[in-house]
Amino acid sequence: TNNLYFASGKINSAFDFDGLSELVTLPTTSYIDTSNINTSVSFWFNADAIGNPDVDRIISFKTNDNFHIGVGSNSLKVSFNGGTNMYIVAGVSAVTWYHIVLTYNKATGLAKTYINGVEQDSRTPIISSSTLGNSFSAQLPGSSYFDGRLEDRKSVV
Repeated sequence: TNNLYFASGKINSAFDFDGLSELVTLPTTSYIDTSNINTSVSFWFNADAIGNPDVDRIISFKTNDNFHIGVGSNSLKVSFNGGTNMYIVAGVSAVTWYHIVLTYNKATGLAKTYINGVEQDSRTPIISSSTLGNSFSAQLPGSSYFDGRLEDRKSVV
């Protein structure tokens, strides 16, 4: 975790990432299984900076980049398997709290992304793995660490 601190959040306290090297990895028991169920992920984030053209990963699931949510070039990006992308909310501002919800319906294969309660995009991604792990502020090739606060992250299956 490299000296991860807490700061004031939207609701309570939040992880405060410095954009240099910090990440949180959850144990295997926290993984999300999408093989036979519906699932959702929600969290609040507040980025200290967003203009970076690379994507600053806020949440990544599985080290080979099966799924991630990040910010870059003043927009929020949701990506599945590094290919099926949902670029949403151009004009995302730094130092502003946003509530993100992503839902996945196994029966229809449809993933929807909501920001502050408003649906922004829906796609039918190809999910190649039945079990996805969790890490926060993970850096992958072609990306940067997230610089900002993350709070109230939940996964529901």
